[in-house]
Amino acid sequence: MNTENQTKINLLLQSQPQGVVFTSSWMVKNGYSLDLQKQYKKSNWFKSIGTGAMEDW
Repeated sequence: MNTENQTKINLLLQSQPQGVVFTSSWMVKNGYSLDLQKQYKKSNWFKSIGTGAMEDW
């Protein structure tokens, strides 16, 4: 993951309370592409908890 993506994930996690559920559509509207979301899940920043929903670890 490059530095820009690391900064972006840190900003996202700091802007929301721990344990909040993120929807894929909300993330896209806020600048987090589907590809970037997949990268976050692959890097274990998030886990899927249902279709179009994920939470931080």
